[in-house]
Amino acid sequence: AMKNKSDYLGGSRWNLVNVNKPSIDYATGNYVQTIVTDKEGKIISVGTPTIQHSVYGGNNVVHTISSLFGRISYNYDEKYMFQATVRRDGSSRFGTNNKYGTFPSASVGWNIMNEKFMESTRDWLSNLKFRASWGKNGNDNIGDFRYTVLTSMGNNVLFGKNATKFNGSKANATANPDLKWEESEQTDIGFDFGFFGSALTFSADYYVKKTNGMLI
Repeated sequence: AMKNKSDYLGGSRWNLVNVNKPSIDYATGNYVQTIVTDKEGKIISVGTPTIQHSVYGGNNVVHTISSLFGRISYNYDEKYMFQATVRRDGSSRFGTNNKYGTFPSASVGWNIMNEKFMESTRDWLSNLKFRASWGKNGNDNIGDFRYTVLTSMGNNVLFGKNATKFNGSKANATANPDLKWEESEQTDIGFDFGFFGSALTFSADYYVKKTNGMLI
């Protein structure tokens, strides 16, 4: 029987999400009338008020993710197992400084029950396996265009000692060109047990997760 088994996998992925957000704003101008009267208080003329109007608009946001990945696995005689994976992901939500992130992972397993020195225990111990894994994954769950400055138009620019409002353009938020992938590093070490033909099973794990560069 063949004792050595190995598998290889490589690929790429490109994902595009088009988010179209329509909006309707109902705006009302200043309702101003100029009334002119004579000495007796009779109305001579009335000015025309401003006209109410509706404004229609929206956002057309495209979010893209591109990925390259590869995986290799090895199994020797159903006793010793190894697997390694690496991903290279790019997101349109980050600027050119940190658009791409690399996320590796690896795992090993030892099927102790298949060792010869365990033969005397197989009448009551049906499974004993050691496993360990480590890996990183990335998160880009933030708003679009946070790495640059977006502006908005409106009656929102203040000038002069009296802070008089004028129509103009202003920045919505401060740009952060150094935004980068949030990384989660995870480590898991454990044992799997089975007794009496796996009528009774349980697992024991030691698990640690650490997050770096959390996005908020």
